[in-house]
Order: sequence, then structure tokens, then C-alpha cells
Amino acid sequence: FPSHDMHLLRAVDLQTSNPRFIRPEAMAVDALQEMRKHSITQLLVVDEEGRYLGMIHLHDLVREGFI
Repeated sequence: FPSHDMHLLRAVDLQTSNPRFIRPEAMAVDALQEMRKHSITQLLVVDEEGRYLGMIHLHDLVREGFI
């Protein structure tokens, strides 16, 4: 889409079709390794049944002084 057509974009046009996820008990270092491995900046956090619990973003790790 050209920049002047941004108002026509829908969430489905920008969504990730195969998001990466991590379990809540995973360590922060595991989240960072997964992000680096896939060149991404966020992971969905899901429980053992695959239910969405939240999201961890690279900025969260930076803010906590992890990296």
C-alpha cells in the first residue's frame, strides 16, 4: 500500500500468520534466544493449553535491564 492508502489497511493485512510463542515459566534468556533465532521482537505467552496469556517484547527485556 502506498503511504496515502494507510487508512485502508486492516489488522489482517499486517498480522503475522505464524506467531512465535513461549510458556510463562520460561526464563527471560530463553525468550531472548527465541527472538534472536527468529529475528523477531516479541513473543506471545501461552499456557499449556495454548491459551493466550500476554506478550513479551524485546523492549520489556531492555526495560528490566536484561540486555
